[in-house]
Amino acid sequence: MPYRSSLREGNSSAYILIHNSGKDGQILFRSPADFDRFVVLVKQLLRSAETVRLLGFALLQDSFYLILHEQNRGAAARLIQRLSIAYSIYFNAKYEKTGKVFQGPYKDMLLSPDDQLMQMLCKVHGLPRLQHADAETYQWSSYRYYLTRRGTWIDKSFTQKYFANPSYQNDLRHMTAIVQVNLPWQPK
Repeated sequence: MPYRSSLREGNSSAYILIHNSGKDGQILFRSPADFDRFVVLVKQLLRSAETVRLLGFALLQDSFYLILHEQNRGAAARLIQRLSIAYSIYFNAKYEKTGKVFQGPYKDMLLSPDDQLMQMLCKVHGLPRLQHADAETYQWSSYRYYLTRRGTWIDKSFTQKYFANPSYQNDLRHMTAIVQVNLPWQPK
């Protein structure tokens, strides 16, 4: 899963939207245990990668979206590589399969730390609306952690600064409701 260094000219700190999907449209998360395993792996890898912070995520049956902030160039790429390998091993062992689990190298997009980052966070939080009725109650998204103030493993400081309000939940809820979900890699 190579990292596209062409996106990373210049300074070492960056906000990155990362996406990957199942090989040939295969379902990545067949059961709640699969979703849970992916989240546990993310948490474990974040603890060991001190220079990467998770700002948001959404897991759909056939894909995942992560918004990361890396303080050192390449740190997010190493984390995603480790995550992809660990989840592939888990998935292949559980379902008695071999070979690739993911479509190919992950896709990434450099985000500017302003309105673009907040819009992408709201779009990622809105993704569950495409497959489920209510994004607020969807279990495998960071959106519910933002609304309930739980999830200390998710860095919410940018959102608090963006809305200039430690009680930002209503502002975030409004913005997520009105933003259109059209990401560069739109789920089917």
